[in-house]
Amino acid sequence: MSPREALYDWFNSLPERLKSEVALTLLSYAPWNVDTVSHIDSGARIFDAIMNNEESRADRYSAKLVCIRSLIDFLVILPREEQKDWDSHVSKVVEFSDRADVVGESELSQGAAQLAKSIQEQSQVWIAAAARWREIESEFLSDRTVRTWMLPELHS
Repeated sequence: MSPREALYDWFNSLPERLKSEVALTLLSYAPWNVDTVSHIDSGARIFDAIMNNEESRADRYSAKLVCIRSLIDFLVILPREEQKDWDSHVSKVVEFSDRADVVGESELSQGAAQLAKSIQEQSQVWIAAAARWREIESEFLSDRTVRTWMLPELHS
């Protein structure tokens, strides 16, 4: 599997909501020259537009692939890959729910409790996506692998 295929494989394995989060994160943090108006209907279309909008020069494409890998790693995976990061969010929401309950705001308390449950459910999906990312990253997305894939004549 090529680095490009590995990146697509990981992205396409995500639930729709996560695809949108990843695609919008990439769109927000880098100048991809993507026509967002025509691609905003789905995370998959945004991601595809980002992956395919540049010239086909190998050096540019490999640099873009490394950039995308780094953005996903730093902005998407690192903040979501460990349960302890999610637990701190849940703790804050539960604390808020408890305080709201004490002051008689039962509707607010129930909403916060539902949010805490939702965060716990999201955490499991993101942690699994992060684990899969780490597998793909180590095997298919290292700088050397990307360089070898894009510029094989330099490594023969």
